[in-house]
Amino acid sequence: MSQIDQLRNGIIDRILAITDRKYLNRIEEFISQETPNSARRSLTKEQKMMLELSLADIEKGALISQADLDQADLQWLKDQ
Repeated sequence: MSQIDQLRNGIIDRILAITDRKYLNRIEEFISQETPNSARRSLTKEQKMMLELSLADIEKGALISQADLDQADLQWLKDQ
């Protein structure tokens, strides 16, 4: 188990032992705040545009499999 998993599990165990509602509410408020790694941060205009273009490619079937991509990468490396 990685150190991050051990830390996370230790925190979870400690939270499960808390019975004070006010304390739990404060923990909830804290973890609900945005952090630098938060997945809830806003996307830039450019990121939204790239996602829209990706969805359009998917709808058109303009896809490449991972195996084909890996093969193209290997060929590119050989050509270098």
